[in-house]
Amino acid sequence: MQNVAAPTTITIRVVTWGASGATGTWYLNDPSATPGDDFIVNGAVALPIDLLSFEVEKQANSTRLTFTTALEQNNSHFQIERSPNGAQFEEIGRIPGAGNSSTILEYTFTDEKPLQGVNYYRLKQVDFDGQFSYSPVVTVQFGETTARLRVAPSPASDEVTVRFETAADEAFSWEVYDQSGRQVLSGSGEAEAEQFGFNVATLTDGFYVLKVVKGREVMSERFQKK
Repeated sequence: MQNVAAPTTITIRVVTWGASGATGTWYLNDPSATPGDDFIVNGAVALPIDLLSFEVEKQANSTRLTFTTALEQNNSHFQIERSPNGAQFEEIGRIPGAGNSSTILEYTFTDEKPLQGVNYYRLKQVDFDGQFSYSPVVTVQFGETTARLRVAPSPASDEVTVRFETAADEAFSWEVYDQSGRQVLSGSGEAEAEQFGFNVATLTDGFYVLKVVKGREVMSERFQKK
């Protein structure tokens, strides 16, 4: 049996009916199948946690993050990650998980030194065996920022148009990242461009971050595919 992590108990129950005798031959697969054909059982995999909510609250000089779980299985800990652009994240804190729990639990974490501008936060949930998953990304802004990119429409289902506040004074490159930080699209543009576009039809529904690199300048903007 393949792709089953130990220790795991697998129970297979076989029910027969309409037999014409006390003995005979029965099959788990098609009796016409070639000997050695795989017998495959497909099933659902339980998620390590059931995340009910993940919220951020802007305070005077800090960010308070609150998240709630309804179920935890094999949950070692949560890593709190922050990003200035929604693409590159770094760990800023860690909270122990409950291991195994079926009750509602609330966790809090305070970012004492948030960045100026938009702060992107996400949770990295880590199992005892090292496997992990990410939460959706939430944002909060400190100080004044000037939108140098306009992404429209958002939500988008097909084509996205990106407009610069001022025309690009040199060639640039652009990348699109999903909520896990994985790059899903990329391209480039020429100097003097006032706008550019790309197709998002092949992306799954959710939030994405567009990053534009022009020399040493990095600009980013969040948009939704729906």
